[in-house]
Amino acid sequence: MCGSSVPNAADTANQQSAYNVAAAQQQMKMNAPLGNVTNAYGQNKVLTDANGQPIGQVSTLSQPLQDLLTQRTGLGSQINTVQGNIASNLPTGGVNQDFNTTVQNAQNAAYKAQTGMLEPTFALQQKQLESQLDARGLPIGSEARSDAENQLSNQQNLARTQAANQAYGAGLTAQNQGFNQAVTNQNLPYQQILSLASANPSSGLLGAAPGASNLQGASITPPNYTQDVYNSAKLQQDANSQTASGIMGLGSLALAPFTGGASLMAGGLLGGLGK
Repeated sequence: MCGSSVPNAADTANQQSAYNVAAAQQQMKMNAPLGNVTNAYGQNKVLTDANGQPIGQVSTLSQPLQDLLTQRTGLGSQINTVQGNIASNLPTGGVNQDFNTTVQNAQNAAYKAQTGMLEPTFALQQKQLESQLDARGLPIGSEARSDAENQLSNQQNLARTQAANQAYGAGLTAQNQGFNQAVTNQNLPYQQILSLASANPSSGLLGAAPGASNLQGASITPPNYTQDVYNSAKLQQDANSQTASGIMGLGSLALAPFTGGASLMAGGLLGGLGK
């Protein structure tokens, strides 16, 4: 009966690891840039080791583009300095919300402006009413004269109240304007920093230069040595099992005639003794 050797697990794993490394190295070679790239804006050079494996890339700008980059780098440094100066003076407190004086001044100004137009009219109305009452012969202090004077006074006071309400609205408007102006003043330094940041040159302006290509990772699937070893051992084991089964079958066939003959002989002997 033939035997089959069992694969050594450590040897199998080491061999599989070697296949994996070889496949990865081959994939890196295949995925590496085809070579150096040169155009009017500069050059991109691929670096490899002694075995041809890519280990990096170096991009060199043409002189005009390098001068532009140097200029923009210097400008960016200046902008960063200005940003730092602004940042050191940024307001740290909240927005000022104390506008009582501003509101009061706005109300007083609005009320004074409106009453300044109303009072001359009120004086003229009073004078006309007195003339009418005198013409009617209503003496001072009489009920009819007092009712007419009170009616005019109420109308004028109502106009003054409306003027006061409008002045209050003017005060609220002044308060909103003051708050919005305070917010604008508070945000102005931050807006300046953002504006400077957007003006800071970026590498996107240099996109015409040959850029460094990304080195791709290995993706080749290495041979499955472990599975192959297992399959080979399994096939050998199955073959050995079939061989052993065949040998055992042949042995049974060889014994069958001999066993039958012995039975016949034993039967004859027993029959003879019976007689």
